[in-house]
Amino acid sequence: MINQDLLFQKHLAGAESLINRRARLLKKACNGAQHQATRQKLIGHLSYLADFPNEIDFTDAKTITCQLCVLALQPRFSREVERVATELTEANVFDHLTLVFEAIDITGFTLWKAVLQYIILRSLLPDDVSWKLVARFSPLLEPSSLVSPTKGVLFYPGQLSALACQSTFVVDSMLNPAFQLIGEQAFEADLYWFALRLNKSGHHQTSEFMRRWLDVVPGSPWALRASIASGRAEFASALHQAVKNENIEAVELALHGCPEHLVFCLELLKHPRFNMQAAELWERLTATPLTKRARIQTVVSNSDADASGDHVATSNGGGNGEKVGGDAGDDVGEWACPDDAENQYRQLDPSLAYWRGQPFSQKALVIESLHSYGAHSERMLHTVWAHCQTNFVCLPNEPNRQRQASLKEVAT
Repeated sequence: MINQDLLFQKHLAGAESLINRRARLLKKACNGAQHQATRQKLIGHLSYLADFPNEIDFTDAKTITCQLCVLALQPRFSREVERVATELTEANVFDHLTLVFEAIDITGFTLWKAVLQYIILRSLLPDDVSWKLVARFSPLLEPSSLVSPTKGVLFYPGQLSALACQSTFVVDSMLNPAFQLIGEQAFEADLYWFALRLNKSGHHQTSEFMRRWLDVVPGSPWALRASIASGRAEFASALHQAVKNENIEAVELALHGCPEHLVFCLELLKHPRFNMQAAELWERLTATPLTKRARIQTVVSNSDADASGDHVATSNGGGNGEKVGGDAGDDVGEWACPDDAENQYRQLDPSLAYWRGQPFSQKALVIESLHSYGAHSERMLHTVWAHCQTNFVCLPNEPNRQRQASLKEVAT
């Protein structure tokens, strides 16, 4: 006879392991096949756990994501909305909002919509938490029962981004309050979505708003990524400096859609600190990987030389290796060849912005997002949203038919 308790523990351990694997995959980017395979195995474990009579336990913060997924897959989750909503709020589950979002992404927003809308309508959570929920899933989740800002006064993080994603939002109604929020750390995400909505609407103060934000908080990743999503060429030099200051990664420039980034990439390839980042950007732009050579750290006796001088191991084995630098302790690694990029650049049209070797377009971003998940894919979708005339909705990591349908509609 199969020991049911051992079987339960096996599925529980399997589910928690796959939740962690999924999180690692999504930190940067993964392809759709990887994501789908991981999710299918995970849902298999969770479905077994959902049929098991054990009670849901939210006392251990480390297992909250798994427990929420199991609960969402139980029939009572959709049948007993009031009871489930009360159970979740009384267990203070929403104190761990990031884990709640993770569970919703895994199991699908459709399962959660009725419960979340009930919680908001019945004011079962503090307003600041409710606004964060609405902001994450706007406009799929309606803020109708929440008190909207009056006379342009914003009280909670999440309010502005939730409103900015609504199709009925009027940007002028919040323009002055948004300017006043610049420099407030807690509202950086709100300013990001407001800036994207400004760009989407073609508002004449879009550039002024973004310049002010970059001036007041020059290293803000939110401000820099809003500048990238805007596609405005005037921010190219500021973005180049941000890469050198390590406020953003070089590969993110591919989403900006400006020809200047090809020349910047050539320059960046010559800097040891950024060589591999630049190689990743080059491949994202041109779809052509650069030749890479091994690098070996050598001891430099000359006190004037770089204390951690690296040398490229050249193909002819000669001793006149090109110094490429690197952090102390980097004994081995790779060096992408700048000459290779120079040769490729001569075959390109310097007046064009490229994406994967083709002229940059929103359609190309959407098509790639159909097959990819994770941080880069999410930013691709934000860029498309900032330009798309339809108010399409797409939860970036949710692998369901709604995501596919939304993207295909925009791609056509």
